[in-house]
Amino acid sequence: MKLEMIKNVFFTVFLILLLIVNWVTNGMYIAVYPSPQKQYVLSKKIEKSFFIDKKEHGIHQAFLFGTPYERGYKYGELTKDLMLRQENELITILDEIFSFPFSQKIFISILARWFNGFDEFFESWAVDEMYGVSKHSTKKFDYLADGLTRQIAYHAIHEIGQIFVDYDKEDLGCTYIIIPYDNSFIVGRNFDFEAGRIFDEEKIMKWSFPDEGNAFLSIIWAGMVGVVSGVNENGLAISINAAGTDDHARYGTPTSIILLKALQFSNSMDDAIKIISESTQFISDIYLLADAKTHRIVKIEKSPSKFAVTELKSKEIITNHVQDKIWKDDSNNSRRKKELTTIKRYERGKMLLEKINYLDITSVDQAYDTLLSILRDKGDQLNIGNRSAIDPLIASHSFIYDLSSRSLFVSSGPALTGQYIGYNLEKSFSQKYPVKINSLPSDPLISAEFFYQYKKRFKNILNLSQLIKNKDCPSLTALKVNKINHVKYYTALGDYYFNCSKDIPNARKNWKIAISLNPAYEKIKNKLIKRLEQSL
Repeated sequence: MKLEMIKNVFFTVFLILLLIVNWVTNGMYIAVYPSPQKQYVLSKKIEKSFFIDKKEHGIHQAFLFGTPYERGYKYGELTKDLMLRQENELITILDEIFSFPFSQKIFISILARWFNGFDEFFESWAVDEMYGVSKHSTKKFDYLADGLTRQIAYHAIHEIGQIFVDYDKEDLGCTYIIIPYDNSFIVGRNFDFEAGRIFDEEKIMKWSFPDEGNAFLSIIWAGMVGVVSGVNENGLAISINAAGTDDHARYGTPTSIILLKALQFSNSMDDAIKIISESTQFISDIYLLADAKTHRIVKIEKSPSKFAVTELKSKEIITNHVQDKIWKDDSNNSRRKKELTTIKRYERGKMLLEKINYLDITSVDQAYDTLLSILRDKGDQLNIGNRSAIDPLIASHSFIYDLSSRSLFVSSGPALTGQYIGYNLEKSFSQKYPVKINSLPSDPLISAEFFYQYKKRFKNILNLSQLIKNKDCPSLTALKVNKINHVKYYTALGDYYFNCSKDIPNARKNWKIAISLNPAYEKIKNKLIKRLEQSL
């Protein structure tokens, strides 16, 4: 009888494994986005498109004209070298997570299975542009998926990144700062994104002049069709901050594509609100809309099943948690506020805004300087690079938008250290060429040289920390030569003394220093406290 039971259990497990293998293997066949079934013709409009290198302009500029396919095709052609570099960096990250090629294929096949039907949420004109870009995608990574499928997948990076945040990964901390000036507003925004230095160093101001809809500018990277920060020729600026709520959808339209549609096809603030409200998305986001025509600023909080609009009337900071009463009982939003950095940055920004005496701001230059100082704030008594700061040195771009003058200032990098290069948007759209105005000054605290040195040391500390964790101990000198005043450094030094030299007093001493540097995340602080308790 027992033997028969064992046979039945074995047979059941075998069938389950067979079903899983079949489910995943079939996923490999459906992990291809269907190519558009139409004939494309390139007109002479495509010859109007051009690219200006950042060596000439401080930030790469791309001007694109024509149909969606034509704009995509030319954008892919103009940025194909940058696209290759970006994919190399992204695939390197994938290789670090999944070290074996087969495990990568399993992961991608599971995603393909999960998102089967995703194509229904992309409008044809958006796919046409991505298809045009994909004509210049490298064949190097076709073993993962073809060029168009990879284009589609990369447009969901924002969504996938937010899923990782909910599974114990560090969050990305985008921040808006809004200050009133001259019966209007000036908006500042840090876009924190860490998929590789190239997304900051090689960012592109992409000026699109479509056959249908409005001309618009997006601050983006090579090959990207969607938008995360942008402004159209009507003076309507829209950008997104990630959020997190309890409700999720299996799939929907990536937020960057929703933003693209709103910028291109909105003639007014109300048009944009309607487009966003009617969209189907599968994560939660915060949209900020700033309208130069009406001098209105609106915050939209949207999840797959809920929607809230708030008109902003005065100074404000927006980080990464939703605030409308419809989310008062939302457990995920509450957890993010408690465990991540959104509340810490929000409270810091509120405090800085309260310190401003607006009567002392007598010129627009003073208003810019005031806003810029908050965007670059490193925190009060925080170590440089702390994720609780408004500027933790991780922004891939930042901008300041003046609604009155329609002036836009964009960070030249690295991160927020360099100048913010100024543009007259009305003239730029009219002349179809970037028209510069005065730039805003570089960071007086952090130079580009310091930034790169700091980043190099930080990366070395992370690598050494992993060796120490695996008890493959490096030399103490290798650790100390990379000293920075950061939680990660003193945690690694404490771990070295504990794991490698069995020096408990020095281990405890450095863990205590790490705690004194105010870890950005509660989980990090609690781990350090636990180490102290267990080392007694």
